Amino acid sequence: MTREQQIVAAVRVFAPALRTEADYARCRADIDDALNIIDVEIAKEDVGIAWRSKESRRAVAAFAKALKRAEAAYNALPELVRHGWFQDLDLNPIIAKVEGWSGFSEKAGPPRRKAHKQRAAAREAWRLLWEYGLSQKARRGSHWHRLTAILYGDKQADLFRHLRNPDLFRGHYRFLRLPRPDPGQK
Repeated sequence: MTREQQIVAAVRVFAPALRTEADYARCRADIDDALNIIDVEIAKEDVGIAWRSKESRRAVAAFAKALKRAEAAYNALPELVRHGWFQDLDLNPIIAKVEGWSGFSEKAGPPRRKAHKQRAAAREAWRLLWEYGLSQKARRGSHWHRLTAILYGDKQADLFRHLRNPDLFRGHYRFLRLPRPDPGQK
């Protein structure tokens, strides 16, 4: 699905809650924001995979080697120069940190199927439904189930297992713990 197809399909889910053209425009903008949030979360998850690439491992090894040469050059400086100009320079913690980075020696291997985007789509679908006051029941065929598949980008995907995951919101949406105000309450 293209992004525009995702937005159109998602707006159809919200159609019963939308009354005016302004509501439709706001809904389109909210869906676009949700898709942007999903993209950002996926990009954050993919950073860890980039560390394991061959180029990254080589660059970290070259950086560690250069730091060790810099430490040797620093130790070769005359005592007066070393303590006069560079008295606060301590490369040991930096070298230790970089050597820890070079511990990423496992190879990247074949790409694995990732559920990051699926979980992010489920979270964003729940948030959108909550904002528009629609049902967030974790049932097959529910608004949440359909909207999650649309935000994921595949209407036919069965992402039901992510709706039932108790860790879905861990570290996300702190406002979810607050009860929604009851309209009949004064």
